[in-house]
Amino acid sequence: MRALDSVDPSRVRVRHARLEAAGRTPDSLAIIQYTSGSTSDPRGVTVTDGCLVAHIEQMVRAAGFGPPDVLVSWVPLFHDMGLIGLFALPLARRIELVVTPSSTFANDPRTWMRLMSAFRGTVTAAPNFAYAITAKMVGADAGLDLSAARVTLSASEPIDARVVREFATAAGRHGLSERSMFCVYGLAEATLAVTFPAPGEGLRTDVVDHGALAHRLSAVPPGGTGKARELVRVGRPLPGNRVWIRDQDGRPASERHVGEIVVEGPSVTSGYFGSPSATEEVFHDGSLHTGDLGYVADGELIVCGRRKDLIIVAGRNIHPEEIEHPVGRLAGVRPGNVVAFSVAGAQTEAVVVIAETRDEHGDTRLRDLIAGCVRDAVGVVPHDVVLVPPRTLPKTSSGKLQRGVARDGYLSGT
Repeated sequence: MRALDSVDPSRVRVRHARLEAAGRTPDSLAIIQYTSGSTSDPRGVTVTDGCLVAHIEQMVRAAGFGPPDVLVSWVPLFHDMGLIGLFALPLARRIELVVTPSSTFANDPRTWMRLMSAFRGTVTAAPNFAYAITAKMVGADAGLDLSAARVTLSASEPIDARVVREFATAAGRHGLSERSMFCVYGLAEATLAVTFPAPGEGLRTDVVDHGALAHRLSAVPPGGTGKARELVRVGRPLPGNRVWIRDQDGRPASERHVGEIVVEGPSVTSGYFGSPSATEEVFHDGSLHTGDLGYVADGELIVCGRRKDLIIVAGRNIHPEEIEHPVGRLAGVRPGNVVAFSVAGAQTEAVVVIAETRDEHGDTRLRDLIAGCVRDAVGVVPHDVVLVPPRTLPKTSSGKLQRGVARDGYLSGT
């Protein structure tokens, strides 16, 4: 994936001049933004004034944010999406912002779309799980008008194409355009966003051969009667960013070959606060080695999953989302509340699935349904299926599932 045009230097210089007039420089530390802790302990990312200014310029250029937009948010301000994208951006650009505590959404998810309707919101954002929850409620919520929405952004965790479609269909009954769906990729170490689609493109996906992806790390069209996997396209690099894929030998991967996503650009931060060893693991010569797996197709990025979460069974690479998303759609399972991981088996890794259910006593039939669903989805019969009550699975403060913590709890019997 080639780098796009750099950020307009004249605009950045003007803003940097204002910083210097206030006794600050582009290298001044602006924020210590902690990572979510979904795959490891949270780390404090050092976001400088220069990164913050450049990133706001990037997002404005890529999506045209500005007056007369109205942003609506419930995402917590200790989360990079909430703080940078839904607070710093409108503050810097004098964009109207409607914000409510995250507890409001947790207590009644319908509040989100009601605020979008009441204030004629044009821009909003949330993780995938929020769209899954809201899709089941918004369709029956009478009197909404969502026709003003132009950017309905999904990010911060793996995006399920079916969830995006279900939400767009349900909200479409109230005037929301399916073209407003805006699937992006980002991480705190890059200040926030790395790639954006073009506004108005809507959901775009890539359908690939499941076997070739799992065995050869190759994203090719499905062939014959083989299973297919649908992955979400998350757009092109923001202006000034360069994104490339690093293969297993550390070299740039070819088109449609899966490897580690590497990011370079003006919003890539300098590292982790007070942790030089962690910084050295991730940041190399101005490049951010994300630990995420993906590939490039037609100049767009497609994310497959996290390297640390990868499940390898008999030489096959299985991403937890391939299990979690279909299981989460089963009747009796709470959407967005399923984790899959591997444990040591006799000859190869064994798959374990933990799912939240409202059936306090557990249900043999539901366990069998989940096992069958996993077999159909990835061709593997799980070693164990565990049903737990609601709000049992460990999550980060921003609502992301913590697979590693769940695995530790499973192995310790807790």
